[in-house]
Amino acid sequence: MGLRSFWSSLKHFLEGRFVTGKASPPEPRTTTYAADNGLVEITAPAAAGSAPSAAEQTHHQFIASNWTKLAAASYAGFRRHGIGVVVIEKRTGGAAQAVLEGAFETCDLAYATGMGMWTQRPPHSTAPDWLEEQFQTYEPLEAGLFLFRPANGDAPGPPRPYHATGTPAPPDALKQARTPFN
Repeated sequence: MGLRSFWSSLKHFLEGRFVTGKASPPEPRTTTYAADNGLVEITAPAAAGSAPSAAEQTHHQFIASNWTKLAAASYAGFRRHGIGVVVIEKRTGGAAQAVLEGAFETCDLAYATGMGMWTQRPPHSTAPDWLEEQFQTYEPLEAGLFLFRPANGDAPGPPRPYHATGTPAPPDALKQARTPFN
């Protein structure tokens, strides 16, 4: 744990115990879905007092429907670059740069490490703080981190991060994704 993370954790702990009248941050939301190969569990940072938005529900459905490919992309990125997040952006036009056979028709995927400055933007988003915590605690052999970025032309808004686990586990998903190429 880095000094910055330690200080942040200590600060949150102390604020929660000794500052009166201050509400604790809302707990993350976790939802479980039945997918083709098993269950997919998706966790998102909670917005205080709000139900999942239509965009969040769409993102959950995309992750659950494409779990094997997304888990494979997450683990491949981890093996090559280290701790990071799969960035998903709706394609606004042009041909796809497919990395996997049968890749997504409507979205482009990229992999970004936790060290990138992009996690600092936009300042009104809770995504950087939540992702920073996830980078330090998630297990790449069991889960993936996914960030949906609004595409150009979409309504402006912050990126939406998710932590997901499912069957198959990311290493097995990568093996399945590579099988057709062997």
